[in-house]
Amino acid sequence: MNARGLLIGAVVVLAACSGRDGLSDSEHGYIFFWQVESAELVWDECTDADQFRSAISAPVFEDNSFVVYRVSEDGESLIDQDCAAIDAATCKDSDLDIVFDRDGDLFRHDPPLAVGGELAPGCSLTTDPLWTIDDQGQVLYLDVSLTFGLQGEAACDGVDENVARSGTNEFGIDGCVATIEVVGDYHARRLR
Repeated sequence: MNARGLLIGAVVVLAACSGRDGLSDSEHGYIFFWQVESAELVWDECTDADQFRSAISAPVFEDNSFVVYRVSEDGESLIDQDCAAIDAATCKDSDLDIVFDRDGDLFRHDPPLAVGGELAPGCSLTTDPLWTIDDQGQVLYLDVSLTFGLQGEAACDGVDENVARSGTNEFGIDGCVATIEVVGDYHARRLR
C-alpha cells in the first residue's frame, strides 16, 4: 500500500493549536495538517501464517509526518493534499485523487476492489479497501481497512482451509480484515 498520498514529511513550524471540537461550518475550504503520532496494524479473524502476514505491514512514519487534506467548500468532502511545507500556499490536490466523502460523522474513501495474487490455479486473492477519517477535534483517526476474499469459486475449494492449516489460530483469509490505524494530532489549519 502506498501511504505517500496521505502522508508527507515536513519541517515543523510554530503554529497556534487552539482547541477544536471537530469539523465546523467555519472550516470549509481550509487545509488541515495532522501530525502522525502512531500507526498500528490490527488483524481481525485472519490467519497468523507468516507467508500471509509478512506481506502486509503498517507504514513507518518519520518524526515529521503529516496527514493533510482540504475541506471542500460545502464541507461534504476531504481532498488529499500534497504539500511542500506546513503552508497552504505550497499545497495542491494529490495526483492520487483520494477524496473522502461524508458519511454521517465520518468521511469515507472507498477504492475499487482489487484482484491479484493467485493462491491456486484460477483462485485469486481479492482486497476490498475502505479508508475512514474521524475528526475528533484535537485527534484524527485514519483507518485503512483491507478486507480479503477469494475469487474463482470452484478453483478456490479447499484453499482457505489449507491457509488455515498453515497457521496456528485456525483462521483463513476469506473475510479476514487487516486495519492500519493511524492517529494524528491537530497541528494547524490554513486557508489557501
